[in-house]
Amino acid sequence: MKTNPLSRPLAGREDPAPQPDPRRDREPAEEEEE
Repeated sequence: MKTNPLSRPLAGREDPAPQPDPRRDREPAEEEEE
């Protein structure tokens, strides 16, 4: 695992990628409620 430093950042990027997706859906939803 120490020799695969690229594998660490790659997996971390996939985690935060799907997280912001649902956040964008909440932003427009809040505006509609207003």
